[in-house]
Amino acid sequence: DDLDAIRGQRDALRFAKNPKVLLHACDLILTKDPADRSTWVAKGEAHEALSEPEAALAAYETALRLDPRTAEAAARKAALLSHLSRYEDALRAYDAAIDADPASANLWLEKGRIQYWLKAYSDAADSLDRTIRYAPSDPRGWYLLGLSLEGATRYEQAVAAFDRALALEPNSAKAWLGKGTALQWLKRYEEAANAYGQAALRDQAMTPALLKQGSCLLELHRYEEAVPIYETVIAADAKDKAALTGLCTALEGLGRTKEAFEASGRLTLADPKDVEAWARRARYASAIGQGKDAVSAIAKAVGLAPERTDLLRVKRDLLVSQGSFKAAAEVGERLLEIDPRDVDARRERAVALERLGKVDPALEELDAAGRIDPMDRNTWNAKGALLVRTGRKPEALEAYDRSLSLNPGDRPALAAKGRLLFDAGRVADALRTFDDGLILDHENLEFLNGKAMCLAAEAHFDDALSLVTIVFGKDPNNYDAYRTKGVCFLRTGRAADAIPCFDFALKAHPLDAIVLTWKGEGYQALDKPTEALAAFDAAIDADEALGSAWRGRGLVLLKLERYPDAADALARATEVRRDDKELWTTLGFADERAGRYDAAASAYDEALRLDARDKATWTSKGLALLHLRRFDDALVRFEMHLKRPATRDEIFKYCSVPLELLDEVIRYVNEPAPLAPDRIEPEALRKYEAVGAAVLQHVGNAANLDAIRPTDVTTVLPHLDLDEARTIWGYIDWVRDAPLEPTPEWHNDDLIRQALDLPKEEWNLVDLAKELHLGPFEAKKLEVSLKIFRGGAYRITTREPSDPKPKKAKAEGHVVPAVNPAEVGDAEAHEPRPGERPALPKTSPNASPDAPPMKCSAHGAPGVERHICGAWLCNACVVADGACPTCHAPLASGDREARKKDREADFSRL
Repeated sequence: DDLDAIRGQRDALRFAKNPKVLLHACDLILTKDPADRSTWVAKGEAHEALSEPEAALAAYETALRLDPRTAEAAARKAALLSHLSRYEDALRAYDAAIDADPASANLWLEKGRIQYWLKAYSDAADSLDRTIRYAPSDPRGWYLLGLSLEGATRYEQAVAAFDRALALEPNSAKAWLGKGTALQWLKRYEEAANAYGQAALRDQAMTPALLKQGSCLLELHRYEEAVPIYETVIAADAKDKAALTGLCTALEGLGRTKEAFEASGRLTLADPKDVEAWARRARYASAIGQGKDAVSAIAKAVGLAPERTDLLRVKRDLLVSQGSFKAAAEVGERLLEIDPRDVDARRERAVALERLGKVDPALEELDAAGRIDPMDRNTWNAKGALLVRTGRKPEALEAYDRSLSLNPGDRPALAAKGRLLFDAGRVADALRTFDDGLILDHENLEFLNGKAMCLAAEAHFDDALSLVTIVFGKDPNNYDAYRTKGVCFLRTGRAADAIPCFDFALKAHPLDAIVLTWKGEGYQALDKPTEALAAFDAAIDADEALGSAWRGRGLVLLKLERYPDAADALARATEVRRDDKELWTTLGFADERAGRYDAAASAYDEALRLDARDKATWTSKGLALLHLRRFDDALVRFEMHLKRPATRDEIFKYCSVPLELLDEVIRYVNEPAPLAPDRIEPEALRKYEAVGAAVLQHVGNAANLDAIRPTDVTTVLPHLDLDEARTIWGYIDWVRDAPLEPTPEWHNDDLIRQALDLPKEEWNLVDLAKELHLGPFEAKKLEVSLKIFRGGAYRITTREPSDPKPKKAKAEGHVVPAVNPAEVGDAEAHEPRPGERPALPKTSPNASPDAPPMKCSAHGAPGVERHICGAWLCNACVVADGACPTCHAPLASGDREARKKDREADFSRL
């Protein structure tokens, strides 16, 4: 019954930590004194200790009803509510407690803590400011104040608060961590890393400190130091995602991408559903060339987040890099399903469709993108680039104009437009475009290169080289600048300097057909046909429609005398350059030399279409027509039948030569082909010697050498055509008039001794050739050498050799006056008239005067061709193209054509 004794027992039990006995004592007191506030507080403590929070709250509330200013009850109620995460109620309870005891630092501290948890950082800072005012030496107040200030983004004040906490408690790992966080927010990464290091040093189990220190080191690019920190965390927990992510980043920063890829594998194993981890793995796999792994990883990421367009775009780009354009187009469709107005998705899908060869669908996608957002310059630029790649340059120019209408300062569009204008031959417009670009950006290399290219095209090579020098000052390895520099050197006669420039430019663009063509022209100027042909062939492989490459190839082949191949190449060039008169004329010449007279005439017609007043072209066409209609062959065969030169009226009447071509035919047949002996190759010279020796065997004497004609050559070698006969005749004619001087370098002493055994009357070119079986040139040298025995020893002179004697005119020289038609059939009865050169004997040296005439055994008509068996064939046999009447072997016109095509290339058969 003694309440005071029981209250004493109550107070003792509160400190004894025996809640059940305490509760019994409190109940006993309250039965006697229900208004005892201290007992209600003690009862609340007992219920709280027994994990009976509701009963405890009821006890505290009862005490507060009895006296609302009971600070202890209010404080305990607030703490219990905070423990129950009922922060709003706890905050009101602390307010009530502070009203009861406004100078309690602990109450202000707990209130600030609740406000911090409620993210009311400014209010928390105000409350904690009261805490440090009443308890300035309490490190807890300073620490919690630092956290609140940090939450309120008052980082400088937060750092100061943490410094005060560390001054009171230097070994507080939490305070070091808080300071490091505030410093990191201030981007003072060096100090923050040191603070985190101090925290980790004082509490080695504090993983956040290590992770944050690693992140600061990553910001400082101190990847080497970050790696061991993350490895320390991973050693403690192999599945720590933050540590694995940081390690991947550090290894990537060190360029150890393969190790980063392996670490990303551990990251995906730690959390197979981490979308970012799979995306990171895809990026690393792509960087180390593991394309399939990259696609597989990004597919995993997309599977985990199918609606994320950023991952779909990455997947699309990876598929494009792997050449899987169909799959990339399908990803583009998926992006458009998510957002049909996604302009970027349409642009990139157009790229994939283009790579699949679906140019029209690609253009449709770009057109759709343009309709969705007509103000998007990227779409118009992409369309222009696509049209350029497909060769539709006028439409591409329109697209770039549209882009520039939206933004006249669009540098890529300006540069592309300038190049299109240049390629279209509008050099002046291109130059203005590049000048406009340089006004916007006077240091832009594309504009500088473009202007230099235009100046070079206008033959302002010095100005172009000046701009190229500026470009090299900014970029010593600029490929376009080397390209322009090379063409400037090429056009100014410095081909040897141009070739290295072209080689350097081709490193960046090995399939640049124009540069390869210029390179071929450079080798052509250096007289290196093999290298030139290789360059032109490479240019043609890169762009078969490049006319200049075909033209260059044709000119090289023409110089190599490969006329059929040259004609074919030049014909391809004319398909592109139809308005190039010189090209058509060159093609006509090549066709003519290749024996394609019909094609030659057509080429000359095209040249005359461009310039109908060119007399040289008309002359060339006339010669081609003359060859095409074969009047010259007819005339030679007619004279072979007559065994004498034909008269003008005979040529007109019996050879069917048109009146307008009569003089040309006579002149052509009666003039030897001009030769340039200094350009004759040794092999060709030996062949000419062999053929000339056979002809000289049938020349009667030296006096008849001036009267030699094509019929004399074709009589000895009937399988030759007129061109070859004129060539042999031209060779003999040149040898006859060659101004040679005797020299010991000939080493013909043995031949001289043999010739000394001959009568001096036979010391002439014809007899020496016949008696000693020599070719024309060797016989001529021997004839000249024998002159020393007429006038003394060798003549030594320092004078340059005299000019050769002018050639004797052949035209009209062998055309005789008209004779009675009755004499045409009687060749043996014809007598030369006064002033007429006597005809050479046309019979074989082995034939007797009584030998039968050369007639066809089947038809009795004069023979025009000799078969391989030796039998003569008349014109009817040749035209019929049947079998030889003697040996019955088939006559193939193809054989004759094939022999004719091979003659220029091979004289060894003669």
